[in-house]
Amino acid sequence: MPKRSAGNQTHRASRIIVASPRAIYDAHLDPESVAAWRPPEGMTARIDAFDAREGGVYRMAFLYDAGNQDVPGKTSEHEDAFEGRFVQLVSNEKIVEESSDDQPDQMRML
Repeated sequence: MPKRSAGNQTHRASRIIVASPRAIYDAHLDPESVAAWRPPEGMTARIDAFDAREGGVYRMAFLYDAGNQDVPGKTSEHEDAFEGRFVQLVSNEKIVEESSDDQPDQMRML
C-alpha cells in the first residue's frame, strides 16, 4: 500500500467472489446491491447519491450498528461518510473509481 503524509491514507482491498463478471459488474453499479455488500461487518450503508456512469458521482455513508457504537465514526459520532466518482467503466470487465472520506481537512471531489 502506498504511504502518504499524515492525514492522507490510501486503502486497497480485494476479495475473491465466485460469480460471473456480469453479476459482479452489475452489483457494483446498482445502489441497492452496493448498500447490501459494501459495508464492513458491523455496519450498514446509506446511499445519498448514485450516478453509475463514467464521470458519475456517488455519496454514501457507513453507519455503525447499535452493538458497534463504541467505535467513533470519522464523519459524525456513528457514521463514516464518503464520496466518489466512477473514473472508468468497461462493461463486465473493469470498474475504476476514486473516493474520499468526508473530513474537513480533505478536498472534496463533488
